[in-house]
Amino acid sequence: MKREEWQKVYRPETGALDIRVKNTLASLPNDTRRTEMKKVLSFALVCVLALASVVALAAGVLVSDAVDAVTLAEKALEEKYGITKEMHTYFHREIMEAENHCTVVTYTGFADFAYVLGTYTVTVKGTDADAVWSRDGEDTSGGLEAPAWGAQQLETALEINAQTNSFGDVYLRAMEHALAAGVSAWEAPVPEDNPVPEGYQSWAHYYRAQALPVMEIAPKEALSLAKTAIVERYGLAREQAGQMEWHDTWTDFGMHDGTPVLCVWYSLCQNPDGGWTLGDGLYGAEVNVQTGVIEAIYYDSTLAGNG
Repeated sequence: MKREEWQKVYRPETGALDIRVKNTLASLPNDTRRTEMKKVLSFALVCVLALASVVALAAGVLVSDAVDAVTLAEKALEEKYGITKEMHTYFHREIMEAENHCTVVTYTGFADFAYVLGTYTVTVKGTDADAVWSRDGEDTSGGLEAPAWGAQQLETALEINAQTNSFGDVYLRAMEHALAAGVSAWEAPVPEDNPVPEGYQSWAHYYRAQALPVMEIAPKEALSLAKTAIVERYGLAREQAGQMEWHDTWTDFGMHDGTPVLCVWYSLCQNPDGGWTLGDGLYGAEVNVQTGVIEAIYYDSTLAGNG
């Protein structure tokens, strides 16, 4: 798959963003649909990305407590279960504030992967993160034939998807396990009706109207902050950072708990002649337009959405 073909395939699908914005990418067939995606992207992001107070990241970039909690949660998942950031493409992530100053981050297999993958729950308090898996103790031997899929199966799935540019075979195997266990096939939820506020042509128009009067961070600076945070958060090398491409048609304003943000998207495709390379995928960040704080950050290897 060549670079230009990759860019046509890996685009956030507006109809699924509220369910798994960090996990599913889909093709948009024409420029008209890409424009429509731009209008609703920011609103959909607000439905799933979390906001909290501020902590510091390297290079002077500030991030929210939610971003910090996710960083700790992902580290705990990898250390205890071997779940790497590339595997997160198979999960829907949720962030919830709990009692005793704890943040609970859950990773549930998306769609028909929910049965085989189960749910990982990470409780974060301060700098400590404790991870548990809903299918702990079950037999995961036998590769993709096992009814419970852990890191071994996900590693196999990633290899298959990277080699075939399709996740259909792996998805169907997961569905077969679910149906055999009596779990109904997954159905996409009906999108909620979110009427545009009176006096505005679209949600994008509304968000811009809220953001522009209070914007203290120049757009160029916001883009730089987003990219710096992404590079630092995911440990990208200088060469990889130089290859990242900013998607202006995907970038637009949004709201986060009443706070205007700029939702910025980058992609990385290191092999122009095709083939997935470690680090490739879609990267996103939400920048507070008043303070420059990174309110949310996201990476999707895209390997569960190639089909």
